[in-house]
Amino acid sequence: MFTSPLRLSRAACAGVAILGLGSLASGGQPGSRSCAEAECPGQESSLLQVHSAAAKDQVLLQTKQQVTPATPQSLGGQAETSGPGEVHCVFTTDCRPFNLWQAELLFFSALQVGQPGPITQIVSGCSEEKVREVSQRHQKLEWPNRFKQHFVERFNDKKSIWLSKPYGVKSWYRSAGPERDVVAVLDPDFVFMRPLTPELDGRGTAIAWPGGDAPQRVKPGVVVAQRYSLVYPDDRQTGPWQLRLTAKGMDNAALLTYVCSGSTTGTSGCTNVTKHEMGFYQSTGVPYIAHRDDWDWLVDDWADITVRLHEHSHQGFLVDMWSWILANVHRKQKQLVLHNFMISDVEPPQYNYEAWSVVDARADDACDAPSIEAFLGNQMKAAGLPHFIHYCVPSESFNKYWFDWGADSGPNALERCDEGGSSSGLKNIMTQVPVRTQQELSELKRVKTMEGQHRSRFMGCAMRSLFKSALRRSCEGRPSAAFVSQGATGDSKM
Repeated sequence: MFTSPLRLSRAACAGVAILGLGSLASGGQPGSRSCAEAECPGQESSLLQVHSAAAKDQVLLQTKQQVTPATPQSLGGQAETSGPGEVHCVFTTDCRPFNLWQAELLFFSALQVGQPGPITQIVSGCSEEKVREVSQRHQKLEWPNRFKQHFVERFNDKKSIWLSKPYGVKSWYRSAGPERDVVAVLDPDFVFMRPLTPELDGRGTAIAWPGGDAPQRVKPGVVVAQRYSLVYPDDRQTGPWQLRLTAKGMDNAALLTYVCSGSTTGTSGCTNVTKHEMGFYQSTGVPYIAHRDDWDWLVDDWADITVRLHEHSHQGFLVDMWSWILANVHRKQKQLVLHNFMISDVEPPQYNYEAWSVVDARADDACDAPSIEAFLGNQMKAAGLPHFIHYCVPSESFNKYWFDWGADSGPNALERCDEGGSSSGLKNIMTQVPVRTQQELSELKRVKTMEGQHRSRFMGCAMRSLFKSALRRSCEGRPSAAFVSQGATGDSKM
């Protein structure tokens, strides 16, 4: 297990140092940045074969990924028409139950808020039999036609569990391609709280943008993402930014130049990138949103830089995030870094960069069943809410690792309809969440303030409600749906 020598934060699930110089310390275990789109060390799937890094990198450089297109037609939906105000959202998963229920929950939440436009799940590393199973399950759920699946080979290896995002997105983009001008890359552990469109109503949250007012919508030349606490934005930060990886015979500037351009003497914006640039314009994570004119170069640079960065990184390094950042730096493309796309973490410093104001303004307790269900049912489209909950940080009220963590195969948590109260995960989401005093909170490792508790209860109990609603849709009339509708004693829907 790799252990970073740097002090780590829990910034937006990334498990990275605030100054952007460290990486995952926990080897992908619960509580660190999620293994949402990959097998974690020690959790290898028997369905997936590990390719050698050298062979896979060569395949990727030649863009010869093997693709199995899916045909996830809706059994009861109607075809939607294209719209100029729509985004094509994509996200990557593997074939394990742990990933597959997250994908279903993302689709369900999109349906709940009326997210327009296509959404594609890029599924990596499935056996032929598993492709059939996953496709049939997708059809059985009768999603709208715009909810799709695209199958690709396995990209992750024993060194990195985060290769499937850049490589999978490139494979999909080059073989299937976007159906709208604007494309957004999400994580599977996202749920929608309100629709995502090319309009940037959170542009006022940007700390900096060159040339005056921030753009009002995504267009060519405007690459947009959520701020993550990777590099601190501070005007006092001067001098060159350090990648803090080592390569024989290369100093930091030469290594950055090689990683970004493919040559130590190449021309690249990475060569002399500054701490100021990184802090104000490049400290980003998903969602990644751009116009197809920019994705045309982003998918290639993101994947190619990942190949070279992977070559010189260590196990646990957040290669997908840093290669995205460096792809933009290489082209001297400043990102529009916004703070309103998600809520994920109730701890500093990340919460300073997230859209908590609407949650903070709520006077009621989010874990009161009628309150949260009315809110999710009637107000989720309201302006001011974040677009997503990113439920990557485990909490007392909801923890994604309660469901299918470590399972290599079998039906996922949302299709096991006959478990009912025998499921430990379902028991957890039906257990009352205690309200703690300030004294009690001060003794905890996390969530030490009343404000933090309020936020944590909102996010966790919103996730409980969405999970249970998705389960009821999947398992109508069967024991699991009945259990989460009435509880073990029939007293509460929360």
